[in-house]
Amino acid sequence: MNQLEQTLDSREVAQMVEKDHNKLLRDIREYCEQLSLSKIGQSDFFTENTYTNDRGKEYPCYMVTKKGCEFIANKLTGVKGTTFTAKYINRFHDMAETIANGFDLSELSPQLQLLISVETEQKRQRKELTQVRTDLQEFKQEMPILGIEESRITTAVRAKGTACLGGKESPAYQDKSLRGKVYSDIYSQLKREFGVSTYKAIRRSRCDAAVNAVERYTLPAILREQIESVNRQVRI
Repeated sequence: MNQLEQTLDSREVAQMVEKDHNKLLRDIREYCEQLSLSKIGQSDFFTENTYTNDRGKEYPCYMVTKKGCEFIANKLTGVKGTTFTAKYINRFHDMAETIANGFDLSELSPQLQLLISVETEQKRQRKELTQVRTDLQEFKQEMPILGIEESRITTAVRAKGTACLGGKESPAYQDKSLRGKVYSDIYSQLKREFGVSTYKAIRRSRCDAAVNAVERYTLPAILREQIESVNRQVRI
């Protein structure tokens, strides 16, 4: 029994249903496969675990939740199913009372103390690992843009600049000086909007916002007039 998680060791469940533990493990593995095929998380019902026997050898077992016990009970029929249902309900009720009233590990058997201690440590480690992964993901998002994000922004700038100039075939686009001014102004707008000295300093988490900012860009009046003048003069 794991009092902290309110689960039962599959060995105890095997005793309740009067079944060999290895046979119950086989059944649980089959249930887990069925749950997986149905895209239902098995952790709500069964969690793989191990135990060490008196000789120090490790063997597999499962920690069975109340839902898992209900799952197993539904596979039983007649008096056997009713008896198991009554047993596991009583066990979970006892666990709830124990947790509510608090308990002293020193009052438990050495084996149960070890089981609870191991489970508590595993839970702590899982929590720490989850936090590390979260922190790492947040750190990555706060880093300056990398190559792929940089490429997205420069591609957006080129596309927007080309459109503002009237397309690649336009006289304004062919004017390298004028084209450079447009691109430079778009990058300047990005730097002002995101408060950076170079667009490469924009955070990864803000890449989408940067691309949207480029797409919203509008030409200042002086550049728009220059572009229109160059394109109009050539057409004339």
